[in-house]
Amino acid sequence: PPLAARQLPPTALPISLTLSDNDAMLAGRNLSSAEAFLVTARISMSGDPIGGSGDLLGTLTVSANELPDTPLPLLIDRVVTQ
Repeated sequence: PPLAARQLPPTALPISLTLSDNDAMLAGRNLSSAEAFLVTARISMSGDPIGGSGDLLGTLTVSANELPDTPLPLLIDRVVTQ
């Protein structure tokens, strides 16, 4: 499972947000303990939490020891084809 997750309505976009250990999916698996992670934003066309064909997707690889002081941009720029 993901380290952390948030579910937002598409109408909330664009948005600036901060993911933290409070968004952890499982106890003991926290963002603060990860050295690097992949941030993914997905708009589900079916409403299903599991990704599928036609979903809109954006990803960003983040290294915990190189986090900038400014927000990181994540652009939803792909359509999932399966």
